[in-house]
Amino acid sequence: MDEPLSNLDALLRVEMRSELLKLHRRVGRTTVYVTHDQVEAMTMASRIVVMRLGEIQQVGTPIEVYAKPTNTFVATFVGSPPMNLFAGRLGSANGEPVFNGQITVPLDGRWSGPPTPSEATLGVRPEDIQVAGPEDPKALPGRIDLVEKVGAEEYLSVVLGEGASCIVRASIRVAAHEGERIGLRFPPDSIHLFTTEGLRLKSA
Repeated sequence: MDEPLSNLDALLRVEMRSELLKLHRRVGRTTVYVTHDQVEAMTMASRIVVMRLGEIQQVGTPIEVYAKPTNTFVATFVGSPPMNLFAGRLGSANGEPVFNGQITVPLDGRWSGPPTPSEATLGVRPEDIQVAGPEDPKALPGRIDLVEKVGAEEYLSVVLGEGASCIVRASIRVAAHEGERIGLRFPPDSIHLFTTEGLRLKSA
């Protein structure tokens, strides 16, 4: 199937997606489904092939592609809003691994040992960033530049130091306002690291 739902409106697309899934389960045949809509791919596929300029970037189950993207292209293509990326270097502070660059965040034991290579790109998904108070000593300080309310959630565009910014996917209960100071926590177990060429770094 080559983008069979692309010309439908949003509501009908959701309905037809469900019908196609039911039909596929009844027929029980392997089906190749081409789409540029990541929601269709994630909800309908048992295995996903992500392609760029005619080349395969990653093959895996929806959760594998989402949780362990093989490069920065897949990381930013799959997920909405896309993964936040920051340039920097791997190092250590007080014997613990740390990422320094556009932002400075501690890393967990997965990244202990000699940092190879030292330059890297850190990625974190908007839904994994935790909102904290602006005075939280363990949080990165920032300022809310834009708030987009999306039903039960809101997307916060936050300006950080060193010319960096990120998108945070938060609950509407956060009740954020544009211009507010905010603190952001990046849980170490939710951090992804990539080489400067965009390839995923393997953790220990």
